[in-house]
Amino acid sequence: MREAEQVLRTSRTTIYRLMKAGDLEGVMVRGSRRFTVRSVEQYIASQITE
Repeated sequence: MREAEQVLRTSRTTIYRLMKAGDLEGVMVRGSRRFTVRSVEQYIASQITE
């Protein structure tokens, strides 16, 4: 989660909002939320093209 916050330069709250809206896909691994590089890159690309 922290790495996604740093890459996107946003808060944890915003990350959760993005997940809830379906804009950022995360998975649970042993109780921790994880994001794939692809998921973060896709979100960034969607923001650049809009």
